[in-house]
Parts: sequence; structure tokens; C-alpha cells
Amino acid sequence: MSCCHAASWLSCARLVQRADALRIIRRVPMPGYDVSFLITAQHLAGPGARQQLVDWLVGFVMECDAEINGLKLDINARGRAVATSLLRSLAF
Repeated sequence: MSCCHAASWLSCARLVQRADALRIIRRVPMPGYDVSFLITAQHLAGPGARQQLVDWLVGFVMECDAEINGLKLDINARGRAVATSLLRSLAF
């Protein structure tokens, strides 16, 4: 899993710790993917294990989506600041 955004490092570390507890995230992702999971029947075997796994996966996807949206907003804000600065420098 690549977590290069400084503000999101803590949330990524927390997700990896939870994944280590469930032992589902592969250390080396499958070719062509950034993150891959290995879910076996053993992961689904205990009481409540299936629901815990589903809750974790849903939380993981929601946090990834929130992080991506935050990055998009940051990029738009930077672009807006650069454009504003450029237009001010070109004004007579």
C-alpha cells in the first residue's frame, strides 16, 4: 500500500495495523495492483469474523475515497493559487 501524503500517513498506518490483525493485506501486491487482499475460509470462520471483515473492507474503501477526495481538493486549491498569482503578475 502506498501512502505518500503526509497528512494521511497516520490513517494508513492505522489501516495497516488493523489489516495485520486480520492478516488479509498481502505484503507484496499482485502485479498491476497497489493493494491486494488474500481472504481465505479461515478469515470467515469465527463468530462475527465475516461481519468484522466486511466492516473493515467498507471502512478501508471509505477512507481511501475520502483521502482521494482530499487530494483532489488540495490539487484544485494549489492550481487556483498558481493561476491567481500568474494572472496578478501579468496584470498591468
